[in-house]
Amino acid sequence: MKLSIKDILKATNGALLSKQEKRRFIRISIDSRTVLNSDLFIAVIGENHNGHNFIKQALNAGAGGFIIDREHAEKVRSLIEKTVVISVKNTTKALGDLARFIRDKSNISVAAITGSNGKTTTREMTASVLKRKFSTHSTKKNYNNEIGLPLTLFEIAPENKWAVLELGINHHGEMTRLCRICAPDIGVILNIGNAHLEGLGSIKGVMKAKTELLQQIPDKGAAVLNGDDPMLINAIKDYQSRAVIFGYLNKEKKYDITADSPEKKKDKIFFKLITPDGRADIELPTSAFFMIHNALAAASVGYIAGLSVEDIKKGLESFILPKNRIDFITTEKKITIINDAYNANPDSTKAAFRLLSDIKGRKFAALGDMLELGEHSERLHFEIGKIAAQSGISGLFITGNFSLDVKKGAINSGFDKKKIVTGDKEQIAIILNNVLKPKDTILVKGSRGSFMEQLIKKIRN
Repeated sequence: MKLSIKDILKATNGALLSKQEKRRFIRISIDSRTVLNSDLFIAVIGENHNGHNFIKQALNAGAGGFIIDREHAEKVRSLIEKTVVISVKNTTKALGDLARFIRDKSNISVAAITGSNGKTTTREMTASVLKRKFSTHSTKKNYNNEIGLPLTLFEIAPENKWAVLELGINHHGEMTRLCRICAPDIGVILNIGNAHLEGLGSIKGVMKAKTELLQQIPDKGAAVLNGDDPMLINAIKDYQSRAVIFGYLNKEKKYDITADSPEKKKDKIFFKLITPDGRADIELPTSAFFMIHNALAAASVGYIAGLSVEDIKKGLESFILPKNRIDFITTEKKITIINDAYNANPDSTKAAFRLLSDIKGRKFAALGDMLELGEHSERLHFEIGKIAAQSGISGLFITGNFSLDVKKGAINSGFDKKKIVTGDKEQIAIILNNVLKPKDTILVKGSRGSFMEQLIKKIRN
């Protein structure tokens, strides 16, 4: 979409500091390293970088205009005669406001997905389902916050009919802001768990923050909710607009979209999908049972969007599992690595251990820290140690600031302390390469900031 200066001023409530008024922009950038000729550069102020410090680099790269914070106007005064400069009160807010302007001008419907676990996989499944009938745009990488979400919306194409967006939060009020940026027609809440407790305080705080999404769905829209999640029961009862509830087939609970007869065969999960429009036998390209709930959420969105059961089936069965999420890797030495290194919280880590416990043969686990748990960190890492001890593993390898808490939890549950190794990734990799044998399996998991993919690389090499 081409944006005129008039459009930008209207969307951001900004002030034009330069004389040029006829230029139009096709691309928007916040990274001076990727600026292309005639881009609009927004000088966002983040936790680690201030975009105003890179204005000169962006100008040299060919940027055709800038949105700056009013307090930084003096720094770019020499540029005003050469290019377009618009000042705003807050550049991050302006980024979101401009994204909302583009969203409103585009001819799309939006499905927004949140939850403590499974957001990215469900996003991919949902996009795969909707693509059976519609041109669909979806969140790329981990662009799911106040800066990433606008970048996703900027890439909407004229032919797109649906956008599938992932909403990630770590503090109160953030969900409302994200919804005001993307204006969801369908809001999906997958589950409520122990994640981002540092910013949200408690699991009740997580519940309160996630369900802000329900307040932002328009009357003509719909909510998609997990009926099997105990924390969402009250949200389901209190929500007055249209809601599609999904879960396992249960005679005592009447869900709209259900799964029956789940079973695992080799590296795939099979179940019967039941919808108001019909049934289908589903063959999911994953060996993790917890993916069924993600599939039911995606099927629910497809059902609301008017897709046939056959199209929903084809979409679910053709989705590609995102990188670093329950990704089975077989090395040249015939060692199986379960790469689940993209992120971790207590609930997703427990789910990974349930998957590991079903695997035959010798198996191990290598764990990094679960981050953003605040004052609950030591206790929850201790609990994961107990879970690990009960999973049938032959050895536990732990790195990070909370490795001793995990170790204590494992020993507390009777795990042999001689089978526990703590240290940095380099030390652990050296020991693992001496321990692992053909046909062994190792789970590697940790939060994004733990960079456990580095350990996987060392093992593979």
